[in-house]
Amino acid sequence: MGRSWNIWEQCLAAAAAGLWAAGFLAADGPATAPASFGPIAITALSLAWAASAFLARRLPLPAAALCGAVQAAAVLLGLSMENPAPLAAALLSAYACGRFVADAAGLLGLPLLLAALALPAAGTQAGDALFGSVLYGMAFAYGRLVRRRFTASMQAALAESRLAAADPQQAAEAQAATERERTTADVLAVVGTAMDSMHRAALRAAKTLAPADIQRITADGAAAVGQLKMLLVALRGGAAAPLPVPALGEAAGATHAKAGGRRRATSGAASLAGWLAPTAVVLALLASEWPFLPPGPAVTGAALGIFTAALLLVRRRSPALACLASAGLLGAGGLAGIPLPQGLGLAAACVVLTWAALADGRLAVLLAWCVFAAALLLVLAAQAPQNVPINLGIVGFTGFAAHAWRTHGRAEWAALGRSEVLALRFAADVDAGLAAERLELARTVHDLASHALGGMVMQAGAASVLAQGDPAEARRALALVTEIGSSARAGLATLAAGSGDAGQWFGGQEHGSPETLEQALTRAHTAGLVVEVARADTTPPHQAVLVHRIVREALSNAIRHAPGSTVRISVCAGPTGCTVTVENGRSTAPSPGPGAGFGLRGLRELLHARGGSLDAGPTAGPAPAAVTSPAPAAGAARTRGSSPASGFVVRAVLPALPQAVPGPRKAAPWGP
Repeated sequence: MGRSWNIWEQCLAAAAAGLWAAGFLAADGPATAPASFGPIAITALSLAWAASAFLARRLPLPAAALCGAVQAAAVLLGLSMENPAPLAAALLSAYACGRFVADAAGLLGLPLLLAALALPAAGTQAGDALFGSVLYGMAFAYGRLVRRRFTASMQAALAESRLAAADPQQAAEAQAATERERTTADVLAVVGTAMDSMHRAALRAAKTLAPADIQRITADGAAAVGQLKMLLVALRGGAAAPLPVPALGEAAGATHAKAGGRRRATSGAASLAGWLAPTAVVLALLASEWPFLPPGPAVTGAALGIFTAALLLVRRRSPALACLASAGLLGAGGLAGIPLPQGLGLAAACVVLTWAALADGRLAVLLAWCVFAAALLLVLAAQAPQNVPINLGIVGFTGFAAHAWRTHGRAEWAALGRSEVLALRFAADVDAGLAAERLELARTVHDLASHALGGMVMQAGAASVLAQGDPAEARRALALVTEIGSSARAGLATLAAGSGDAGQWFGGQEHGSPETLEQALTRAHTAGLVVEVARADTTPPHQAVLVHRIVREALSNAIRHAPGSTVRISVCAGPTGCTVTVENGRSTAPSPGPGAGFGLRGLRELLHARGGSLDAGPTAGPAPAAVTSPAPAAGAARTRGSSPASGFVVRAVLPALPQAVPGPRKAAPWGP
């Protein structure tokens, strides 16, 4: 589609250049087109200039050479250099050299276009060479400006397409992998060191059953739990929910408006030199032409020139006012018989006003510019009709270039606005995914490290009690200390190495968990709990994973906070969901101390994300309220230990159908 549109543009440019040339070749004006030019010569020259215009887009330098060669041939046949027949093709070729030639080689097109001036038959004067160089140089500069704006718009569109194609989930996973490696390394540095010390103390105690070595296990475990808690608090502190991002349409529109406002503000404040320079050039050119005005209206012409320059100063703030005031100035001067200076000054003033109006693009400004252009052409037609084609070409071509510049600018600002929204949405999606990954990592580290530390301390306490009465059982408990520590340390090392993800440790043996449900029950029996399974319905695979984790967490809490108690487990599955209840009685032995305090909180968060709920509280007193929202603050999360004389119950409700865990949404593919 784009290629066929380019062909149509080339055909339109060729038709315009050919018709322009044919019209002025056929006009038998004085000293411009020789009367000897017949239909064949007119047709041949017009087609040649049309061909150069057609080739200008794809072959700018050959097109410029062809245009200059045809003009030289026409001059040799008797065409005057004052005839504007080659003007359209020459301007298009000069513009194409600036627009489509990447480097400074495009400047070679300018001497090719001016080659006819070197012919003796052309009768070239210094002023003609200067005017031609400025005219074609202006077209070349237009091409360069449009090229830069087009390149900027393409870069903005490319940036937008890259953002649209980016996967926030992948970015979140990459960042989470780095954080997981760093966090597990920190846990290994703190908890692993403590576990190594507890392991060595357990090996020594297994030989001697010395109370000091057993107490060292308990002390190291308590210190490690405190440090682990600080690590988990820090990890959860980075999991705050991201702020909502506005919808694409309104945000992109607002950003586009802001971009346009920033452009105007920057142009008016930071580009003062660029604002004043065109006006200074116009004023200088007009001043250089005043001595050549007739003696009578010279002073009036000077005043009109100064007033015109003053109007140019307000062209950026109010281009419509500048155009209308200039039109009124031209009309008043024409009615008063004041001759216009026919030179570069007038052309430069027309260029500056036309660019300001067409680059603005608002309807009111365009209408004001049309009034200005009409006034200019009417005055010129009355005072210097031979200059109408040149000024018409200058004004028309400047308008064409300014419109192209504005079109690419609008595309750039729109792409930048959409890119800004996409970047905000991408960052929000990455933050959401990273927050979920951090929470999952916090739960994983808690279950691997906190449960292990609690189990090790619990077994050390059992060994301390059994050391005098049953040394064999005491040594068995100390052996469990080393076994639990080695298993947890291996799990943390695997997680740190990146060979396991945060979710795989919760699913049972088939999902890579270091402890099966049967092993958790055995550990509870070994720790002195009396475990009764009141009901164990078969659950679907997606529920079995969560059931295993709930039971394991409740058993670990019972080992830590209610040693020696009786624990009853009930798993009731039905068509509407599954209810898991784990209730323990009162403690019959001293508690080994507090844990990290994030186990039940993590379960609440996970079940809430899966569409379920969790209740937890003491069995004495009023029933606990259902938790259907994120857990309270860490200081209020723990209800364990608030009533040592009572039991504790954990009740979880799982949905019948699996529900996807909310994660980062992939950005919509909004391409350019």
